[in-house]
Amino acid sequence: KDIEISRAKDFFIVTFKANNKTINYTTNSILFAIPANRMNEYGYLFPDEYLSDFKSIEYTPIATVTQLTDKSNIKTNLDGFGFLCTYEVQKKLLGTIWTSSIFPDRVKDDKAILTSFIGGAHFKKISELKEEEISNIVSRELADVLRISNSDLLKTIYIRVYEHAIPEYNMGHLNTVTRSEKLMDTKYGIFFAGNYLRGISINDTVKSSKSAVERIKDFLKTVVKEEEVLAK
Repeated sequence: KDIEISRAKDFFIVTFKANNKTINYTTNSILFAIPANRMNEYGYLFPDEYLSDFKSIEYTPIATVTQLTDKSNIKTNLDGFGFLCTYEVQKKLLGTIWTSSIFPDRVKDDKAILTSFIGGAHFKKISELKEEEISNIVSRELADVLRISNSDLLKTIYIRVYEHAIPEYNMGHLNTVTRSEKLMDTKYGIFFAGNYLRGISINDTVKSSKSAVERIKDFLKTVVKEEEVLAK
């Protein structure tokens, strides 16, 4: 938000503040590790046809709901990571992480913390609901899955709605990614990494970052060679 980028002929000038001091940094390449829906903030740096590709990537909203309950209320064994839900028309819950099973030090032994996810492509209106409505839906469906006798036994302690949570790989997505990668392989000096490319998981995102780094290294080698030639 506080970073400004401008382009000169063969390099970028990055301006930002650190310790109340304005710093100008010159570089040959820029790596954008931001969501595709924010790329328009820097769209002036690259050709319009690429910007329209990023704009075409759809994001769906997700709400995370963290709840607390006594372990004695749960009639299901919480020995594991959690669960994911298959798509059912009558259900909205996407899945739940058994947080206290993964991080037992965060709560007393007789308590359970559960973090649920709701929304996605089949329930986009999650972002339009009030927190109380979201909490009630999750409590009702989670109580059913974990065989909790009364949904009121689940106490909601945290809710957050992410408007742009999951990038959707709709028809034509692979063509969009291929064009983006083509831009990375030119002499433009702009590179991309993120879960909107070839996978939404953390592992996939790390993989895309490593791929971008290799492209940057190849690009910078080319820049050095060109500078050496000019120096002669």
